[in-house]
Formats: sequence, structure tokens, C-alpha cells
Amino acid sequence: MYWILKRYSMAVLAATYVLSASAHAEDQHLKVQYYGGIVHELTLYVAVAEGIFKKHGLDVELVSMNSGPAALAALSGGSVDIAVGNPDIMITGLQGGLDLKAVCAGSGPFFEMVGTAAFSPGPYPQVMKQVAGKRMGVTALGASGQFFADALLEGAGLPKDSLDYVGVGTLTAVEAMQNKRIDLYMSFEPVTTLLIDTTGAKLLWTLASGQGPELLTKLGVGLIWFTKTDNLSKKPAPYEAFARSLEEAKAFASNPSNANKVADDVIKLAGVNTKALPHGDDSLRDVIKNKLLRVHAVSAFTADEAAAWLRYMQKYTRDVLKGSYATQDPRQAMADKVWPQGCK
Repeated sequence: MYWILKRYSMAVLAATYVLSASAHAEDQHLKVQYYGGIVHELTLYVAVAEGIFKKHGLDVELVSMNSGPAALAALSGGSVDIAVGNPDIMITGLQGGLDLKAVCAGSGPFFEMVGTAAFSPGPYPQVMKQVAGKRMGVTALGASGQFFADALLEGAGLPKDSLDYVGVGTLTAVEAMQNKRIDLYMSFEPVTTLLIDTTGAKLLWTLASGQGPELLTKLGVGLIWFTKTDNLSKKPAPYEAFARSLEEAKAFASNPSNANKVADDVIKLAGVNTKALPHGDDSLRDVIKNKLLRVHAVSAFTADEAAAWLRYMQKYTRDVLKGSYATQDPRQAMADKVWPQGCK
């Protein structure tokens, strides 16, 4: 009888282990949104290509989308577990009633303004005088690029209706400028290089230059990974694994000896069509090593950085803020909107 009970107990324990392992494997799967064809999420690509997610027991499924508003809608509807976008996209979701928390930073500040060959580069704010009455391409209407352009206009003493915004996506901005549907584009790499090399466009302004409205130039993070607070409460383990993986990927990318490997990882996974570039992958590799590594090898995001974004929005994008977010002290409003277990 003892032998039978012992065998039964062992069978129960074995079955319990199998069920627990299966449940754990399911818990460790995350659908993560990214911007296909764009190289913003450098640490994400490194974490996938270098096996860092797998090292931390995490199965990441990449889901491509081309704008922050689309990402927010996908997160809200459950199509993805983690979305990536400018912090103002998360703030838009918060004031719309979603309970969200930032997990990690996805990049540093990256926006650039590119215009056709008819424009002349110059210092800010003088450069903005020549854009009045023109058509500004953005990834989507209501996306962060439009908010940045609004801030640049207001900072230069121009009304927001000085520009006619046109949603043209990301890499499709090249075709839009070639066919004269837009005169300007609120850009980022590799679209900036594609526009310059294929249309003769000119770089008119870059956030990395430190020129622009003070609250805009003080922003130190460009993209953040964020999720629903309910996800973190129910299954924190995969999100902790995600954060630890991005921290490790950031350290890997920040090592100068890994620059060529990082460039290979990004080219392999980002899905950038480099056929339009004069030297294809070599041109993109040069952009990654000499420009993007300085901008995108980041992972930490803090409540102070979140407050800086809200402070910028309260100054320059007041018409998109609602309720307490329009008037509340930014530090108080964003104090609990960054997950404590996220990237440090």
C-alpha cells in the first residue's frame, strides 16, 4: 500500500511539474510591437539576434506597426503585450482612460526635419520661417512627429496652422516627397538618409543639435516601451525578463568592439529596404555605427523623464491634453507611471 501511494504521489508531482512548466512557458511569451523598416529599437534587435531574450527565458514575438497611435490601439485591444512609442503616445492613452506604465526606454531623441532641395538649412528659429504654408509629412496624423513640428512652430512664434500635415507612413515618405505630395518630413534614420540620397532633400533641423524650444531640447528619451498595468500585475515575470534583457542588450551595444555586430543585427532584423541607398547595406551600416549607436543605445526611463515629456506637452501641445493632465504638476501626474521593476 505504501508503495502504491508513493508511486501515486510521484505521478501527481510529475504531472504538476509538467503543468507548471507549460504555464511558465506560456507566461514567458510576449508579443512586442516594433516599427518595421525603422532602426529605432536597436536594443530590441540586439536582444533578439544575440539570444539575450532566450537567455532570460523569454520568447518574444515581434509585431510590426508603423505609428504610435496604431501601437496604442493594438495594446489597448490586446493584439500586443508591449507597445513602443514616444512618451506622449503613452500620455495620450493615460488621459484616454488606459492604465499604463512605462517599462524601459527604447531610444534617445531622434527627430529631424528634412525638406526638399528648395529649402535652405539654417539655425533655429530662423529656419522655420520658410516652412510656413508648406506640407509636412508625418508618420500618421496625431503622431509624435506632428507634436514636435507644432512645438517648433510655436517656439519660433508661428501659429500651428502654418503647416498642412500629411500622414505618409515611414519609408513611404520617400515616394511622397518624390511625387511632391509633401515638401517636408519630420524624419528619423534611415528615412533621413534615404530622402537625402534619393530626392536631393536637405537636413534642416535635428533635435540632437540642441536647437529648438528649451523644453523640447531637454528631452533625453525618444521612445519608450510601455504596457497595461494589469499585465504587470497578473504576470510580472516576462516583463522583468524583458527589462533585464534590454539592459544587457544596451551594455552589449555600448561596447565599441561590438559596433560591427550590432550593425549586422539591426540590418538582419529591422527590415530596412536599402536598395535605394547608393551603397546599400554599407550605407546603412555606416549610419548605424556613426550616428545611431550614440542615440539608440539606451534602456533606462525615469519618472523625471516622464514628467519632462508632460511638461513639454503642457507648453507646446496643450490642445491634445485633457483633464488633470493639462493642469496637474508633471511630477505628481507621472510619479507612478514608470514600473519600478523596469529598466534602470
